[in-house]
Amino acid sequence: MRSHVLATAALFLCCSSVSFATEFSFHPSLAVSEEYTDNVLERSTDKKSDFITRVLPGISLLYKAPRWDWDGRYTFDYRYYAKRNRSDEITHDAAVKGQIRVVDEFFFVDLDEIYKKVSLDVTRDNTGESLFFNQSDRNTFTVSPYFVWRLNPKAKLKTGYRYMNTWYKEPTGVDRTDHSGFGELAYEITPRTTFTAGYTFTHQDSSLNDYDKHDGYVGGRYEFDERSYLFGQVGYTSIRYDFGQNVGNVFWNAGFSKTFDSLTAHVNTGVKYTEDPQSNLTKETFYSGGLDYLFGRGEASLFLNYSDFDRIGPGTIDTTRYTAGVRARYELVPSLTGSAGFEADNFVRSYMLNTPRRYFATASLSYLLSEGFTLTATYIYVDYYSPTVVGDNREINRAILELRKIF
Repeated sequence: MRSHVLATAALFLCCSSVSFATEFSFHPSLAVSEEYTDNVLERSTDKKSDFITRVLPGISLLYKAPRWDWDGRYTFDYRYYAKRNRSDEITHDAAVKGQIRVVDEFFFVDLDEIYKKVSLDVTRDNTGESLFFNQSDRNTFTVSPYFVWRLNPKAKLKTGYRYMNTWYKEPTGVDRTDHSGFGELAYEITPRTTFTAGYTFTHQDSSLNDYDKHDGYVGGRYEFDERSYLFGQVGYTSIRYDFGQNVGNVFWNAGFSKTFDSLTAHVNTGVKYTEDPQSNLTKETFYSGGLDYLFGRGEASLFLNYSDFDRIGPGTIDTTRYTAGVRARYELVPSLTGSAGFEADNFVRSYMLNTPRRYFATASLSYLLSEGFTLTATYIYVDYYSPTVVGDNREINRAILELRKIF
């Protein structure tokens, strides 16, 4: 594990300077869980079951003072596989955010560090269906000094520099270092209407290919009532790789959200360039929509998504994902809450005759034994099916019982 510079610094500041803080909290926690899975290696044949014992001690902290804020959490994760299908594992999950106000309301420094397991496949998130399959530990460290220029009561300009270092534990992940200079303008046309514009230059050094990238955009947001709004942004990205390839394309992000009493409808569409763990960038074109419903003792959501992924630079990937799903949570009694979800995905790959689909279902019950003491039972079902590639077919059942205490 890479050293957590920010986590160490935040913990030191919080524990040594509490008397100067206007707000401080520190909460240790401990979780122990037992999991049974009937396909621990996620194989289509020769399935192997296992019992997985996990011990997860952790801490969370919050520190606020006149000149700096820190907000962080850390969990140590030990995993023991009873049938020895895998060796014992140790991993970590940490997130620390900090802000230093060097000159009040003018000069700031933001710091951020996140260490967690991520999916190596940019088109799907494997972390919900498995503890390790096609995943890697990733550490991302960001530091950004910037200035906020109050041009007038309605206009604000933010200019600065951003350094970001990304490291993957797995050798197939692309380590990278980004150096970015940026400027962002926000102008309040009316109390409900805002105009935005911005430009960012990024130079990336990576273990795969280096590049220079220019991003410029204009956009706006309009709030047509207290809980409803629409927004739009359009820009242009220009990328020049060191090996000579030039890429240029329009990007956008637009949508709206409308709330009717307890029901919220939202639609979003856009083109964005996503950091790909196994490449430099992947262009994603997406359309999504959903309905969120709040009722007396719970909530429910229905969602539809379409995403088309195109890898930029060397290598070829062209995958289209269609997703539909539903989630719900309901408080059965004051101390017992149930939740469930179902998601169906269809993946279309243009470079091979393979269109697998995935069903992903979860159900859980969480019982509050006493203040900060929770018992949770979870069931996860995953089913992949491909009509052309038999090796892609697999089915996984997972049952998890977890006891967690927050002190």
